[in-house]
Amino acid sequence: MSTIGDLERRAGIGGSPAERTAFWRQFHHFEGQAFLSAGAAELRRLIAAREAEPDGGQIRVLPVVAVKHCPP
Repeated sequence: MSTIGDLERRAGIGGSPAERTAFWRQFHHFEGQAFLSAGAAELRRLIAAREAEPDGGQIRVLPVVAVKHCPP
């Protein structure tokens, strides 16, 4: 069994209070258990989407390429 914090991390939700609040705010119209169930279902959906990506949802650092500026 995962905790809500575990699910948030695996889903890519930031750990700051502001980031967590921003995620959970979208479910504010639900009450009690429905609020928690809707949020957990969305976290599981986000996790599944991340895990379906070829790179596993990892952030990639791309090389910087010099760009020549051409006159208009």
